[in-house]
Order: sequence, then C-alpha cells, then structure tokens
Amino acid sequence: MLLALAAVWIINVLDLGYTLLESLYSGFIELNPVAAKLIGGSTIVLVGYKLALLLLSSAILLIYRRHRVAELGCWFLLVVYLYVAICWWCYYEHRLVSFDDPAVNVDPIIGCCLPLPG
Repeated sequence: MLLALAAVWIINVLDLGYTLLESLYSGFIELNPVAAKLIGGSTIVLVGYKLALLLLSSAILLIYRRHRVAELGCWFLLVVYLYVAICWWCYYEHRLVSFDDPAVNVDPIIGCCLPLPG
C-alpha cells in the first residue's frame, strides 16, 4: 500500500506540474472543475489545494490501511492516477505531432504555416 501511495504522490506532483505549465498557454482546458476555477488565480492556492487533498486522502488511507476497503481504495486511486498520466502522455504526444503537421500549424488569418516553437 505504501508503494501505491508513493506512486500516487509522484504522479500527482507530475500532474500538478503539467497543469501549471499548460495553464500558461491559451486553449488549455482543465478537466477538474475546482482546479479550473483556481487556475486563473494564485498559483499558491492551486498548489495548496492539490497538495492538501493529496495529504488528506493519503492520511485517511494510511489510518485505515488495515481495512480491506482502504487498500482497495488505494489501488483504485493509483489506477485513476495512472489514467491521468496516460492522458498527459497522449496530450504531449499529440502536441509533438501537431507541431510538425502543417495542417495543424496554419495561421487561420494569413493562411501561412506558423514557425515551430523552440
């Protein structure tokens, strides 16, 4: 269970980092409705919210770790965060492909290819 919680923490921190990074760009849509409201405000509030939820949920799972439902909940949480990690991977994979695709990188106003970033 500790291994699963450690993996959840790692994926959660990566999710937070990617969310903060992508929130700097227009067109990014946060799927978490609470975090979506917090993105426009202070970064510290968003980080505090995410870490407080993670700490609270981890504490609850650790307190009740001897109960079967808590262990199943922990593994379920890991599966959910693995899904989130896969979604981020697919998102960046799509962005890499779209940077090289002229059909995606055409300026809608002037009709010319946009320069590649970097």
